[in-house]
Amino acid sequence: TIASVQARQYTNCDDWVADPGATFTGTEPQTIESAHRYCENLHITQRYSFTNSTVHGVEIVFDSETDIESRFDSLTFSYTDTNGNAQTILYDRYDSSSFTIEANEFDIIFRSDDMYDFWGYKFTATPVAVPCHDLVTNPGTTFTGMETQTIESPHNYCDNLNVSQ
Repeated sequence: TIASVQARQYTNCDDWVADPGATFTGTEPQTIESAHRYCENLHITQRYSFTNSTVHGVEIVFDSETDIESRFDSLTFSYTDTNGNAQTILYDRYDSSSFTIEANEFDIIFRSDDMYDFWGYKFTATPVAVPCHDLVTNPGTTFTGMETQTIESPHNYCDNLNVSQ
């Protein structure tokens, strides 16, 4: 289990390697980054989760300083999409300035060889809310019995929305 913590800036590779990732409970964008300069001979896996029930994806936007040794070091994003299929996205500094992960939880797998170390990575992970259209077209749920039910909607994402379910 990963504790609910904020992503950190690392002053050395040992602290970075020891960090398992983070769980974010809100919908605010989060900055996630490696140690700068990263170390040689690393294989790190970190898990990041956005647990707010309105989140159905995460937009990843890389900082322009991101610099990883091409062809020898790698940064891979791994996740399971909403259909249950395993997906991977390999960061490529020439064409991966941004992309969207279609899940609220993902792993980062970083590998470096034993030759050179570069600046590393830094990106903003912004939760993507359930589209308002999905909320409007959802026919609702029928409850039986007298128990109390909680119904959540994508707060602050659907301004001027009139829904009766």
